[in-house]
Amino acid sequence: VAAILGADGSDVWGNYNAVTITEGAWTEFNLDLSNYPDVNLANVTRWIFKVEGVTGTTIYVDRVGFN
Repeated sequence: VAAILGADGSDVWGNYNAVTITEGAWTEFNLDLSNYPDVNLANVTRWIFKVEGVTGTTIYVDRVGFN
């Protein structure tokens, strides 16, 4: 999936990190913030997971933790 960040009222779809998640499994990953050069990281208001190559999908997240 593509991890996309939104800031300042818009989502920058061209900047993302690709991460792999597995259904029913806890998945840990780190985002390389240098992959978001067009995003104002001080004003991030949305974090979006988009399944690459598939439209109309839903991802349910039980817990998101930030370090």
